[in-house]
Parts: sequence; structure tokens; C-alpha cells
Amino acid sequence: APGPLGFTELDALSYGVDDLIFDDPALPSFYYFSPDEFAAGFPGPPPLPPNVTTEGAFGAGEASADVYVYPFSPLPGIAPPAPVPPGVIIGNTGVWDGNGGITPFASPTLNLIEPNPPSPLTFMGPDFGDNLDALDVDTPPKADLPAVFFSLDSSFSDPLEIPLGALGPPNTATALSNGFVGGDVLMSVLPGGPPVLYASAFSLGLDLFGTDTDDLDALILNDLADGLPGVYTPTVGPYSWLGPAGASTDMLLFSLRRGSALIGTLDSFFGAPIEEGDILIPSGIAGAPPGIFISAEALGLATVRTGTGTPYGTPNPAYGFDIWADDLVALDHSQVFIPEPSTLALSALALLGLVGHRWRRRKRIPN
Repeated sequence: APGPLGFTELDALSYGVDDLIFDDPALPSFYYFSPDEFAAGFPGPPPLPPNVTTEGAFGAGEASADVYVYPFSPLPGIAPPAPVPPGVIIGNTGVWDGNGGITPFASPTLNLIEPNPPSPLTFMGPDFGDNLDALDVDTPPKADLPAVFFSLDSSFSDPLEIPLGALGPPNTATALSNGFVGGDVLMSVLPGGPPVLYASAFSLGLDLFGTDTDDLDALILNDLADGLPGVYTPTVGPYSWLGPAGASTDMLLFSLRRGSALIGTLDSFFGAPIEEGDILIPSGIAGAPPGIFISAEALGLATVRTGTGTPYGTPNPAYGFDIWADDLVALDHSQVFIPEPSTLALSALALLGLVGHRWRRRKRIPN
């Protein structure tokens, strides 16, 4: 059913068989993601362009229609273990371009409209380009798990779209219109059939400050890790999905949309303020907020906590002053690098990976 504005919005997508993270330490982990139109990227020496910094709000204005990958080098063993705390900077590079621009991997176009420059405080529009809002890069529906997992849009407004204190339209409220909240993960088994609840917002550490106050807007999920398809065995911290037979949990990672009540709340692993670009997992502690699994700045996104956020002319309600973090709005994980790079691009990435490692190492050496 559509929300009160007459629209329906799917916020996040998974087929429930995403590659398990770190089940084989010899295999790399690639996190594919897309930000929204306001993302500026983390400043400083970037990895191989194009990246969120070069394509973002103060670059080409095209990041919201593109897909980026972290880590940026497709080499086995280079992926750092998680959780990755705030302050660690690794970065990203583009793998799919919205309208078919050049990337190092000669990727096909996504047939989206670019550019999409930021349009703050304009009552949800107009947008001149597209925003990729949910993502699965490599997993078709499987016969052994024919379900589709997803999340729907919350009712509260994006505070960068609506001026502070102004009466403007909410977001689509698709979740409430269908009997759920924006922090729930839903499941649809039969094509065209009604969605059912898979993982509640509260089981993920969300909606701690009220009903429908947090919006899950990106999702990585493996529903088979526990051996119980269609039943959510709650993730209870890093790598709980790798437990012994009969004791494994499902693997569920997510991010939160701008305006969620938990933005600015201290996470359960590092005691750092949760931001819109963080990849989060449930902490396993009842009533506690989720923990940061990979920090936004590690992904190459700007954050308030590092002072690299962007002023957009209105106070951020989570912090009380005008600075805004980048918002990650689509997410997937795979142990396969997609698209397959050419030999030349692979060599370039390997070299840049080494250069980036040496630069970060030099930065850590005390005087």
C-alpha cells in the first residue's frame, strides 16, 4: 500500500544469501554501496578515482546514482578485519556509473539520470537526477531460498530536505501504511504476496526512543547461517554468524537514514556517535543501540565526529549546529569482485593500495 503521499518506497534489499563475512580469512570482503545526493566524501588523499569525493556534492554531483566499493583493491587478504573503528580511513572507488561514465573497470551503465546535485531545504525537491536507494550486486533469487528481504520508508522527514521548524511533507511512510515501521526488515516469499515481519526494529537495537523513529536504509543479510531459512536468529555482535554448528546466528548488517533518532547516540562497541554512513550490527545487548561494524570514514565518507561533515545552512538536530555527515543508502557484500577488472586496472589498484597503505603508515609514525 502507498503512504500518505501516494508513493511506495523500498529502502533496502537483500535476497538473504549474501556472502558470509570472514568465513574464510583468505578471501577478501568487498562492500558495495551508494550514498545520497548530499554526500561529499572524506577529504584527503583519495584512492583511485572516481570515488565519492570526486563524484559527490562538491565534485561532479553524480555520486547518488553510482556504486562504489570498499576496500578499493580487489586483492585477497587486503580486507581489514572488522569492526573498523572511527578514525581509520581506507576509502572507496567507483565500480558502476549511473549514466555510463568511465570507471577503471569499464562497467556498463545503470541507465540512471545524472547529475543529481544537492538541493537542500527545498521541501523534498526538485531532484534533477536519480538516487540509487537499494542494491544487490551478485545474488539472483535462489531456488533454496526464494524469499526477498527488504525494508520500507519511515514517516519522519529528512532534515536536510525540510527547513528546521517548517511544515513540510514527511517521507513516504510506506512502512506504517503497511503495518510496519521503517526499522523493520520484512520478507516476501510469494511473488505479489504481502510482506511479513522478519526482524523487528527493536531486535536490531532500533526505535529505542519511540515508534518509527529510526529508518533502516541499507541491508546486508545471510538468512542461512543459522540453518533456519525464514527465521531470524538475531545477530549478537561481530561474527556471531560464524558460531559452531547449531549455535550460529543470522548475519544482518545495516545503516540508518538521516533524521533517525539514533544518529548521534553512542554505539555499543566504541562509544562513538552513530552516523548515517556507518555500517552497523546489533550489539546483542537488549535495549542497547547497535555497534559500528565499519565506520563511515573507513568507507571514505565524511562524518561529523571527524569534523569533515558539510554545512548546508540549517542546524543538525542530532548535534545542534550546522554540519552534516554523508548518508549511505544502499549496501551489499560479496567475496567476488564485480565487475571483473582488466589486468591493467587490477595492477593500478594494487599499486594504489600499497601507496595508500604506506601513506597511512607514515601518518601514524610519531615525530
